[in-house]
Amino acid sequence: MFEIPEWIFWFQLGIALVSYIGMALFRKSFRLIFVLFIVFSLLLSPIYGASVITGIEVFIIDTSTLLAGFAIALSFYTSLNEKFY
Repeated sequence: MFEIPEWIFWFQLGIALVSYIGMALFRKSFRLIFVLFIVFSLLLSPIYGASVITGIEVFIIDTSTLLAGFAIALSFYTSLNEKFY
């Protein structure tokens, strides 16, 4: 494949940290940033190419994705939605 520019990694990391902090502080605008970060990350995943990972890495990645979806669902569709300002 081809080499991914390093700035994409740092951009993703920065957006991830900002969105996680915003979600922890219950800010409404950061819910959207968090969703966009997840979508952006999923869209970028095919360009990273093939990789060999261990079973524990698969477990961690799958758990992380599941928890991100859980956090999105909770922040938009439950009474937790009222705590966001």
